[in-house]
Amino acid sequence: MATKAMKKTQKKKGSYDNKLIMWISIGLAVFVALIIGVYFIITATTGFIGKVDGYKIYDYEYQYYLELALSEEYSDNYEKPENADDMSDEELAKHEKDFWTEERKAKCADKALDEARKFKAMYSLSIKNGYKLNSTERANLKSQIDTYYSMYLNYGYSSEMILNYFFFGMSLPEYKEYAIQQAAIEKYKEVLKEKYNATEEDLREIYDEDPDYYRLVSIRYLQVNKPTKPSVPKDSSGKEIAADTTNADDKAKYDDYLKDLEKYNKELEEAKKFAEAVMEAYNAGLTYKVKDDKGKETEYKTFADLVKGESDDKNSSTNSGLYEVNSNSSLLQELVDFALTMQWNEDRTQIIKVEKEDDKEEDKEEDKEDTESSKEESTPAPQSDDENKEEDNKEDKKDPMTALEIIETDGAFYVVRAEDIEDFDNSVESKEGAKDSIKDKIEVEWLEDEAVKELEQMVENAGSKFKVNGKKQDKIDEMLKAAF
Repeated sequence: MATKAMKKTQKKKGSYDNKLIMWISIGLAVFVALIIGVYFIITATTGFIGKVDGYKIYDYEYQYYLELALSEEYSDNYEKPENADDMSDEELAKHEKDFWTEERKAKCADKALDEARKFKAMYSLSIKNGYKLNSTERANLKSQIDTYYSMYLNYGYSSEMILNYFFFGMSLPEYKEYAIQQAAIEKYKEVLKEKYNATEEDLREIYDEDPDYYRLVSIRYLQVNKPTKPSVPKDSSGKEIAADTTNADDKAKYDDYLKDLEKYNKELEEAKKFAEAVMEAYNAGLTYKVKDDKGKETEYKTFADLVKGESDDKNSSTNSGLYEVNSNSSLLQELVDFALTMQWNEDRTQIIKVEKEDDKEEDKEEDKEDTESSKEESTPAPQSDDENKEEDNKEDKKDPMTALEIIETDGAFYVVRAEDIEDFDNSVESKEGAKDSIKDKIEVEWLEDEAVKELEQMVENAGSKFKVNGKKQDKIDEMLKAAF
């Protein structure tokens, strides 16, 4: 079924896809970042399934809204069974099939028709209010779409991939016509937005709904890759060789494997010790020295310097391992989860780790087990005068950074800390008039929502004027059936 391949990547969705033309106007890089990961497998058809105020809802337009409705329904409401890992592919397929009841599919089909209806109604309103694209604007828009299409071809995408990934499964001519309608709606919305004024409370309310989507937690990490674990060798029949094999050739292979395994364990331990030593050194306010293969020693005075010179992350030489993270980041999930636990303390002088409720419950038992064993180790070692002065200096600096800690994954050890948090209260524009602060970004979203609300209200107020006339239910049923 086509829906399986689709994931909902946008945080919010208006009554129609109002970002379509915005992507074209703001450039290729952002366009790709917003759309990548959404894969609509659509077979565009010809004809139309009804009319709204004299404007046809073409099959390919309804197909787009149908696939979107199915995708959202699946993303929002489908839950994998708890024992999914133990189920066969056939059992999982049946579970998904059972999810798609006839009632659920019919609901999605009705939702898609209503979204298509609103789109056509808004287009009609835009035209009637004088926001139809002129011939020059239409030509420019088509030219831009052709340019993007050519770019993707040059990047190595096939024509089919471009149409499915970036043009919602529509053919190039179909997408252009859809985009022209969307552009007219965008022109009208921009005029509507001029009369709106967002208050601080309006913006704060949006932020508070999902702060992790907007705020940016700066984390820096040293990546220490683990060596590749050797695989147990196989015999001539393809089975893993047992340790007690009596076959001479197999025994030789297994002996080599044991040597490789010993080397692997040694290198793994060295990687772990390196990560732990780095963590301990910088948490103690010290520097760290690294020797290369020729015995040359390099002293890294700061953790950032060491990351730049020694991390296995390919980007560390340019960014020193520093990343801004929110809930939509594409970093390793363990690092994103770490970042999202970070919060400002009450007076915003220190970043503290605030565990989620689920994590707190899991940690209670571990803390209980560790309490007794740690009592003897809990007495702090006496500090010298220099060490006391160092602690005093640390208090005076009030450095908001967290202490380094280690996150272990299957592939690496990550020595990581949080260094800053940009949120609603401290975000500023990169330069005057840049309109790129968190508040600015939320305001753009707020204005968009307000414009969509007003357009939807206009459609609603018009009553039966914007109903679907001549609905071709048999064609709708056929398209719905083809989606599964």
